[in-house]
Amino acid sequence: MIYNGLNIFISPFMKTDEYEQVRRHKRNRINKKWKKRYGFRRKDDMAKMVVIGNAAYVSQGLYKKIQREVAKHEKD
Repeated sequence: MIYNGLNIFISPFMKTDEYEQVRRHKRNRINKKWKKRYGFRRKDDMAKMVVIGNAAYVSQGLYKKIQREVAKHEKD
């Protein structure tokens, strides 16, 4: 896909190993119980992009976001 003169490629290496708690509570006692009950999810890696020359290597999530933006502007 070409966007604003950049060749955009999906890179399988653009994944994050960071996790975030699904639900949080401000009290520590309750928060510990929520960690056990609801667990963790992988952080959203929407902002992962590396530009090298005329090529942009992006994560899967960011690629889908770019496609939605391009489709929205093409309709207008």
